[in-house]
Amino acid sequence: MYETKTPLGSLIQSLVVTLLCCPPFGVVGVVFSVMAMVWERSGDSGSARRFVRWADGLNAAGLALFILGVLAVLIARLVGS
Repeated sequence: MYETKTPLGSLIQSLVVTLLCCPPFGVVGVVFSVMAMVWERSGDSGSARRFVRWADGLNAAGLALFILGVLAVLIARLVGS
C-alpha cells in the first residue's frame, strides 16, 4: 500500500518551496505541515495524513507554477529576440 510522507518530510519540502519557488503556496504548506505534526502527536493519524496530503498538493502547485513561470519567461525571451 502507498505510504504517505511524514509531517516532517512535508515540512521540509514546504520550506524549500517557500524559499526557492513560490512563497504563498509554501507558507500555507508549512502551516498545514505543522498542523499535521500537531494531529500526529495527539494520536489522530487520519487527520495528520489529510493535512500532509494538503501540504503536498500545495507544494506541487507552487513548484508547477514556478516551472511554468520560468518556461513563460524563456519563451517570451526567445520570441522577443
